[in-house]
Amino acid sequence: MPDLHAAALDHAFVIRAPDPLAGVISEALAAMLTRSEPAGDASQIEIRPAADGRWVMRVDRDESRPMMPARTVAHLLEHLNARAADSLVREVPLHAAAVAHPAGGVVALAGSSGSGKSTLGAASVLAGWGFVAEEVAAVRVDDRSVRPFHRPIGLRAGGAAAIGVPVPTEEWFDEVYPWPVPADSRRTTGTLAGIALVSRTDGEPTVDEVRPARALVELVEHTVVPSEDRIVPVFRRLDELIRSVPVVRLAVAGPATAVRQLDELVSGWRS
Repeated sequence: MPDLHAAALDHAFVIRAPDPLAGVISEALAAMLTRSEPAGDASQIEIRPAADGRWVMRVDRDESRPMMPARTVAHLLEHLNARAADSLVREVPLHAAAVAHPAGGVVALAGSSGSGKSTLGAASVLAGWGFVAEEVAAVRVDDRSVRPFHRPIGLRAGGAAAIGVPVPTEEWFDEVYPWPVPADSRRTTGTLAGIALVSRTDGEPTVDEVRPARALVELVEHTVVPSEDRIVPVFRRLDELIRSVPVVRLAVAGPATAVRQLDELVSGWRS
């Protein structure tokens, strides 16, 4: 089994899997792979086949139950998210995508699973926005800088079809397709202009301001804090952040309309 060395924010991984899964992981995590072996502590991840076409993932000493191929890929991505968020010391780990407006300014797209934030993030990138982060937007409070986290954007079949991203037919992607964003769309720096709480609507798309107290209540649910001893300091920083940037509720009806909404929103924040 070939070893893949990867970094997710401040956490390092050594991933070992047989082909063809090693090839799937290597392509999906292309932007996170490193050429040198990690220094210091690194999670040791081994994925191996089990019975009946299922796979088992072992992380250090913890081993998962046998999973179908698509769940295996999704589980790996979820683990990378959690460890990336837990590695942060000074930043607020928002459960959000982050994209950069072509003229400057980053917007964090927060929302629950299925809200459309990843689809909107990918649609924005295809429209010429910069890709800053997926799933974990690490924001420093003092200067509002957003660290890059270039893990693949997780697209479900419906979202991928809506924005014209072809999904390979392999069974690895039946649950989520980890779309590797092209290198020329990735951004390594950016300053947070605001936060959008994304939801879907069958009616007219809307943008509504969310007051700080309400924004704090909602964004607590969209902040990744795996360690209990980190909850208080992270939420203090979150409160500071919310008071320094606008927060809106963005009800989107479709990717194309939503990208136009974002453009108008960030342009207004920048003016």
